[in-house]
Amino acid sequence: MTYRLVIDLEAAKVVAEMDDIASELFLLAALDLPNNPHQLGRVLQSEGAFTRYSFALGGLGLILYVVDEGTSTVTVTDIIWTG
Repeated sequence: MTYRLVIDLEAAKVVAEMDDIASELFLLAALDLPNNPHQLGRVLQSEGAFTRYSFALGGLGLILYVVDEGTSTVTVTDIIWTG
């Protein structure tokens, strides 16, 4: 199945505050999510067509995202950056 990627404004604001290397790593990881969203992250909650995941990016932080099977969308809802 092909998924479409959406990055919420709040998550984009966090990336905008990062240094160049960290922002590139987080963006590349987010761009990879639609390719295999169910195997990259850890399930936090599942309800109907929606599944919430967290994806650890080493010691840099977490990407929180929701997979919506109804619209084939992966939405990055938040980024927790340890930097």
